[in-house]
Amino acid sequence: MSVTAIIFSIFISAGSLAWGYHGAGMDGVVRGIGLLGLFWLVSLWRRWRWFSVAGLFLSVLLSAVGVWLGLAIGWMVSGALFALLAWDLTEFRLRLQQLPPREDARGIERRHLLRVTLLAAAGISIGFLLERLW
Repeated sequence: MSVTAIIFSIFISAGSLAWGYHGAGMDGVVRGIGLLGLFWLVSLWRRWRWFSVAGLFLSVLLSAVGVWLGLAIGWMVSGALFALLAWDLTEFRLRLQQLPPREDARGIERRHLLRVTLLAAAGISIGFLLERLW
């Protein structure tokens, strides 16, 4: 369940950043963002735990640079937010694997996904509200 959410978060993060940079005509950066998203998905498959931190850092950096360059704030906030969500879910999944068998891992996972979904919805709403007001 959480693996699907991680994959969607990576796609949405990379897609949002790429769309924001594409709107400014920066096609080289768009290709780099696509490679970042692809490498992040491969790292998930290969179980490279360290890459979720690197992916989060690079995504937030790209978002900050995009805001500094005057790109669409909504897309930049969305890219950073979903990168944060992918990182959080990756770390959460690792912690779930360490739970003793007597714990209700499915219930804990469901509640965590609900909380981060509500957080993501609020963050996206604020990001696109800023886009309209900015």
